[in-house]
Parts: sequence; C-alpha cells; structure tokens
Amino acid sequence: MNATARALAAGTFTSVNVRHMIFSGRSLLVCILLCSLIITAFSVIYTKDMARQEFMALHSLQYQHDQMMIDQSKLLLEQNTWSSPIRIQGIAQNKLNMVNPAKNTIVFIK
Repeated sequence: MNATARALAAGTFTSVNVRHMIFSGRSLLVCILLCSLIITAFSVIYTKDMARQEFMALHSLQYQHDQMMIDQSKLLLEQNTWSSPIRIQGIAQNKLNMVNPAKNTIVFIK
C-alpha cells in the first residue's frame, strides 16, 4: 500500500502522512528527474547557442585573416617595387647628382 491509501484507511491526515502523500519516494524521484531533464534541456540550448556564436566569431576572424594576408602580399609587392636597384640608382643619379665612379678611381684594399 502506498502512503495515500494508508492515510485514507486510517482516516487521519497528520502532517507526517500528508508529507508522505506529497513526497513519497517515487514522486520525489519523478520530481528530481523532471528537474534534471529541464536543467539538461536548458544546458543543451545554452551550449548550442554559445557554439553558434563562437562559430560566427571564428568565421569573422578567418575573413579578417584572409583580408590581412591579401594586404600583406600587396604591401610586399609595393615594397619590392620601391626598393628595386634600378629605381634607387635612378633616384641617386637624378635627384642627388650621384655618378658611378671611374675605373681608375676605384681602390681595392687587401
């Protein structure tokens, strides 16, 4: 017999009997499992939302990385263009009035 049937058969409802009727072992187990199920469901929802947000952030950072790599390659190409020896020699001759030394003015030191 369960607690409810015993209380009805005895005809008395004491606080102990009422507590047994409300929170019998089986109903307590069901309440605990129901609370666990609800907590687990909200945990899954929260985790999926966080994973979605992190994936979006990762995608954004990958896009920024790709753009920076493109900018870096453009800057390297520009640097190579500006630092070419022919360009530097032209600037030295035109703006600074520099000339190549004559062969008889070059001195080698051993």
